[in-house]
Amino acid sequence: DDPAADEPKVHLRLAVPGPLRAAFEETLELHRLVCGGHATVTSFVEALVAEAQAGPAPPHLDRPVDEYLLVPRRPPRLLPDDDPPPGPAPETAGETFDDWLDLRRLRTLIADAARLLRVAGRRGPHLAGSELTDLLELEARGERLLGEVLFALGSERGFASLGFRGLEDYAEHRLGLAASTAREWSYLARASRRRPALREAWQHGFVSSQKMLVLLRGLGDRELDDETEGRWAVAAERMTCKRLADETARLARRRWMRDDAPPPEDAPRRGPRPADDRTWRRAQSRAYGRTATRLVEAACAMIDDPQPEARLTLTLPESLARQFLATLDQTEPDPAFTALIAARLADREAPEAGPVAVPDLPRMFSEIDPPESRDWGLFAALWTYASEWDTGPRRPQDRIHARDGWRCQAPGCSSRRNLEAHHVVYRARGGSDDPANLVTLCRFHHQRGEHGGLMSITGQAPDELTFVLGRDGRGGTFRNERDARRRRP
Repeated sequence: DDPAADEPKVHLRLAVPGPLRAAFEETLELHRLVCGGHATVTSFVEALVAEAQAGPAPPHLDRPVDEYLLVPRRPPRLLPDDDPPPGPAPETAGETFDDWLDLRRLRTLIADAARLLRVAGRRGPHLAGSELTDLLELEARGERLLGEVLFALGSERGFASLGFRGLEDYAEHRLGLAASTAREWSYLARASRRRPALREAWQHGFVSSQKMLVLLRGLGDRELDDETEGRWAVAAERMTCKRLADETARLARRRWMRDDAPPPEDAPRRGPRPADDRTWRRAQSRAYGRTATRLVEAACAMIDDPQPEARLTLTLPESLARQFLATLDQTEPDPAFTALIAARLADREAPEAGPVAVPDLPRMFSEIDPPESRDWGLFAALWTYASEWDTGPRRPQDRIHARDGWRCQAPGCSSRRNLEAHHVVYRARGGSDDPANLVTLCRFHHQRGEHGGLMSITGQAPDELTFVLGRDGRGGTFRNERDARRRRP
């Protein structure tokens, strides 16, 4: 039993510079590598506090903190059984029901469902697979339509007129849906309106709802021209969700680290495009020392421009949030960290003015007042964790795992547990221990997939591997998390 499970949660909201947000995400990824799984942010914050407590000058965790940073997390407002329903919503000018919901799509869905019910199970077992595929497609079409309805009801205050307090209340008590699922469907209907090319691919089933969620959240409010948006639609169709999440994470890091150079004034604004296979693979490599190097790069970028432009919102137990804030307020940068920052600043040269003047970092840190001092306290905590855990390999196969990002390389699998190094050409058949003949797989895909006849791998690691899934290749052919088949011209 976890004693903190019943503790009230709070939202810890910090306005931070973009490079610091990038450094936090980079170290969080390192924490997940250390844990061997998709560890939560709460466990990462606990690890940062524990590392600080184990240091030579542990902070006083009972120190008062700024209360305005802690916002109590309120549970969804649900309508009690003894509460009278709210009154009808006032009439508002805007779109009518027929304007945003195409009833022809609903009628077609119902007709297709009725036709499937009439023939399901009557055409023999050899067609059962195609019938299940049709059923899944009907379910996806129904989810898209329901998302449109939920979004429109929320826009027109329809939940109140039906006697419910909001989307969560309506989803749980009327539809029997989880509140998070209903929010995702409504978000897809709303956010996709700004992306017509992606919306069309989603509505026609070429891009799944899960991929749309990843892509819309990753692109955010970035401006894309029609050609670039079309490229993302085609790429999302062929990419796995795993690769798409990697692509959007790369875009976020580029934005936070200000790696996106502004285009010339006369150049058209195209927006970011999907990366090629080589760029994607290089971004996923987790070589030892990479986290420490990127922390130094982020610190230099923050010295250049310390203005807060990102938000770091953490949902934590209240006691842990207070301990975390107390840690940030009292932790000072490690001298080794400041020395690396100074060396990196000294190596940079301005194109016209010559070498860049290196600030007196110890004096600068001692004179910074909150909230800037809290930003550097977070940098110090991240550096303490990275310097402890971003160490060299302990086993021969660790270099292969680091090259592959400490993730199973089977298409769509992001497991970090029970990793094993697989020989593409078996040693029994003359295969060598050369890195080009080794690939990282989780135990399931290694033992039950490759050696169990459910997956075959050919080619050279890491960029030229081809994965054939299923018996007789029924699951498709993938390379670099892309489906080699094209479902449409």
